[in-house]
Amino acid sequence: MKIAFVALALSTLVACEKASDLGKMQEEATDVASHAKPEYKELDEQARALEALGSNLPHGDKNVEDAGGKLGEARGALNQMLATLSAAPIEIDKAAKSGVSDNMVAVIDKMRAIFDHDETVARADIESVQDWMILRGQLAAPLPR
Repeated sequence: MKIAFVALALSTLVACEKASDLGKMQEEATDVASHAKPEYKELDEQARALEALGSNLPHGDKNVEDAGGKLGEARGALNQMLATLSAAPIEIDKAAKSGVSDNMVAVIDKMRAIFDHDETVARADIESVQDWMILRGQLAAPLPR
C-alpha cells in the first residue's frame, strides 16, 4: 500500500512538473519557428536567383537538366519548410491548449526534424548548382548569404 501511495505521489509530481513546463515549451516551439524564418528567406532568395539565371541556359543540355533537377529538389524542401512555418502557430496553439506537454514535445521535435532536414537538402542543392554555375561562367561569385 505504501508503494502504491509513493508511486501515485511521484506520478502526480511529474504531471505537475510537466504542466508548469508547458509555457516554456511553447516559447521554445515559437523560437524554433522564428529561427527557421531567416534561413528559409535566405535560401529562397538564393534559389530564386539561380532559377532566374538558369532560365537563360540552353534547354536539352544534360548538365542544365541536372542542375534544374537539383533546384527542383531545393524548391521542394523550401516548400516543405514554408508549409511547416505557416502551420507552426496553429500547431503550437493546439498543443498548448491540449495541456499535454508530450503534444508540445511532438510539435517541437517535428519542426526541428523538418527544418534540419529540409534546410540541409536545400542548402546542399543550391550550393551544388551555384558551384556548377560558377564553373560554367554563368555566375561570377557565390550568391550573398
